[in-house]
Amino acid sequence: MLVTISHSQPYGVSDAAILMKSILADPNVDYLSPQLYSSGYEADNDFAFIGTPWSAYATTKARIVPSIVTGSYYPDAVRYFAANGVTLTGYIQWKQGA
Repeated sequence: MLVTISHSQPYGVSDAAILMKSILADPNVDYLSPQLYSSGYEADNDFAFIGTPWSAYATTKARIVPSIVTGSYYPDAVRYFAANGVTLTGYIQWKQGA
C-alpha cells in the first residue's frame, strides 16, 4: 500500500501526530510519499515539517518515495533526507510531462 502525506504529517487533523506514528509503524504500508510541495509550482523542494520531524521517517519499514514537483529535484531530496537518516527509494513526480 502507498500512503501520501502533506509534508511531514497530515494537516487539518486534530490527532495528526498520533496518526503519523501509526502510519510509520504500520507493517501494511509499503511506500510512504511525503509531498515536498504545496502548490506544485515551487522552484525547489519544500521540506517544511508540521509536528513530525523528518528523522522520524527513519523508523518505518516502508520505502520512502517523496512526491516532488519534478524529477530534477530528486538529488536535493536525497541529500536532505540522508542528513536526517532516511534513505529514499525513487520519487513520484507531480508535474505532468509535456
